[in-house]
Amino acid sequence: MRAIRKCVLQARYLPFYLRLGIVVSLFSAQEALIIYFRGWDTFAATLILVGVLTCWLFRWEGAYGILSVFLIVYIVVNVVCTGWSIDAVKGIIAGIIINAALVGSVGALRVTVDRSQEHHQIKDAFIRNLNHELSNHLAAVVGSVDILMQHLGQMSRPECMLFLEQTKYSCDDMERIVSNVCTAMYAEDDVPTPRCEVFRLDHVVQTFLRYVYTFARPLVGVQIQENVVVVADAAQVQQVLRNLLYNAFKYAPSEVPVSIEVGIWNTWFAYVCVRDRGPGIPPEQRSNLFQKFSRTCKTAHGTGLGLYNCRRMIENVGGTIWVESSGVEGEGSSFYFTLPLCQGHNTEIEGQHAPNQTLMF
Repeated sequence: MRAIRKCVLQARYLPFYLRLGIVVSLFSAQEALIIYFRGWDTFAATLILVGVLTCWLFRWEGAYGILSVFLIVYIVVNVVCTGWSIDAVKGIIAGIIINAALVGSVGALRVTVDRSQEHHQIKDAFIRNLNHELSNHLAAVVGSVDILMQHLGQMSRPECMLFLEQTKYSCDDMERIVSNVCTAMYAEDDVPTPRCEVFRLDHVVQTFLRYVYTFARPLVGVQIQENVVVVADAAQVQQVLRNLLYNAFKYAPSEVPVSIEVGIWNTWFAYVCVRDRGPGIPPEQRSNLFQKFSRTCKTAHGTGLGLYNCRRMIENVGGTIWVESSGVEGEGSSFYFTLPLCQGHNTEIEGQHAPNQTLMF
């Protein structure tokens, strides 16, 4: 009995034409039994069982379609060829209604089972990736501390600073991961209220680059328009920048610079752009890119929460976030987000930018 149950549960993963063949064979066998024994009453219940199995093998919309076509043909053929009476047709229609109710129930059950399995798979993948990310950073911290403890008296100050910087980077990244997980725990409509304040976006970006990512990459091109005053949560803006830069550093080749651009988008919004020259993002992946647990490929490491949290935090202050990418290898991706301008504080002309700068960090 357990083997039969397992076969029925796994049958819905068979190829489409194989599932269709099973259903057609069952319907044909049932019709042959009814005709051979001339006993509709004896085998009428099997129609319901076959209908339920059909709905289990297909999504319920497809099952309704298959059953409807079959039953229409079945009734027409029997009325024309065997002279069914009106009473017999009424009985069949009543059976169809009962069958439809059962099919709907089984279809809803299948959808629930599929969603449950999908959620379990997503949860398992998330836990594996989270463990991988934290383990790597903890290993880097332990390794750096061990080297410092064993060779502290023999190392020069620059060598010590290098290991301390690596330790700080790993700790910062672990803090970013934990922060993303904590932020994602809030329900979609229960995001913490942002502490909106008026601040200069160019100052926040420059400060962030100097003190947070001081050694993540050797070169970053920065193009910043001065005196861009916005209304937002400065801490959340820094968290968004951290997530976007982390992704850019992860996917772009190490020798290729990542660029950051800050300016005025239009009369109402400022913008920030983080641009890399990595593999790019195919068009079919962009629609789900900012959803929870979304990653560009199954082999990519990460929790899948960074861009999801970015979208929630930016939209929570009235901004927008999106990506532009051709999907061509080497052309990379450009992530943009906008923030509301503080009206009356921005005197710069739209489209003007400060001279390009290249920061060492």
